[in-house]
Amino acid sequence: MDQRSPTSDSSGKGPNRAFGADAAMPSLHLDRGEIARTTVAERLSVLERRIVSAVKQMLRFDHFEIRLLSPGSRRLELVISENISPLRIGESIIASETGNGISGWVAATGRSYRCADARRDPLYNEGLDDAGSSLTVPLLVHDQVVGVFNIESNSPDSFSEEDQRLAERFAIEIASALHTLDLLVVERATTCEQVSRSMSAELERPLSELRDLAASTRDPDLASRLNRIVTDMTNRVSACAAGPRSVIDAEHELHSIEQDPALAGRRVLVVDDEDRVRIEVSQVLEQLGCIVVSCESGTTAFRALAAAEAGDGFAMVVSDIRLPDATGYEVFTRTRQVLPEVPVVLMTGFGYDPEHTIVRASADGVQGILLKPFRTSQLIEAIRNALCITASDQPT
Repeated sequence: MDQRSPTSDSSGKGPNRAFGADAAMPSLHLDRGEIARTTVAERLSVLERRIVSAVKQMLRFDHFEIRLLSPGSRRLELVISENISPLRIGESIIASETGNGISGWVAATGRSYRCADARRDPLYNEGLDDAGSSLTVPLLVHDQVVGVFNIESNSPDSFSEEDQRLAERFAIEIASALHTLDLLVVERATTCEQVSRSMSAELERPLSELRDLAASTRDPDLASRLNRIVTDMTNRVSACAAGPRSVIDAEHELHSIEQDPALAGRRVLVVDDEDRVRIEVSQVLEQLGCIVVSCESGTTAFRALAAAEAGDGFAMVVSDIRLPDATGYEVFTRTRQVLPEVPVVLMTGFGYDPEHTIVRASADGVQGILLKPFRTSQLIEAIRNALCITASDQPT
């Protein structure tokens, strides 16, 4: 990548291609039946292995990364990286023709770019010592830029026109595979919401009858009980329809959560830009006896961590992996820097894993991953496991 230094080639030479420009491209086809039984993280991991294998074994590119364009923020989010260091905390690449290096230019223009000399190229950001040259091509789906495929070498002028043609052809395969994965992710979320809406419509008549029965009964206790049942059923269906934007059964389970002496008084930082998730996770933790500090962005979370370093610390951090101005990996990394012993639990929904947080954080020792939507019991279990609270710690 044009903003930091790649790992050196052992040979010190540029890539050596294994086949010509007219050779058949390796297939990245994803079998719908096979991946339907896996989580988003597992699907992305399978695709990553196939891409890395094809790029290294057939195209013979050793230093490369793939970034996807976030439609809302226009940020280029890291999805796959091989032998290229991630951006530093707070850094980002935007699809723009100026000020965001070669990858930003390629994402903004939809055109490939060969950088023969990283030290002299005007688009290549200054400050690198080891980068010699690079090749960056757009990922296109129906002529729409969805990301970039960036390859680097430590040697100047390492990439030829043939290399560019090969990279562009393979980028089509990459974009198609990632687009298929994205469609499956959206399909899963949409299907869940459609099923929930259908269920809600089917339940409306019996729920209406229960409301009428509650209104007509002369027994106030029975009326109150019926109304609670109707409200509970309505809220549960609504939570299921919200999918990754809610804790499925939080509203119902909150009434039965008792304070846990092993958690009472512990300060926990909760970070999520989804109001409902942030509020519900905070409420569950407060019911358990925790003191909760909640943040809706990476910026506010970093401030809270800085303040904790100087004063009262946190016993734990719970963060979403996708924030408007940061990533879960950045929150995880910053926590490690200022509070090395504090466990971190990351939450993720149906979408892509920006900065490849799950894989990177798992390798770095993150204490837990929660896949949205999750249940209250799963949240509590993740909290207790991260803090190493065992059954023996429970009151008898």
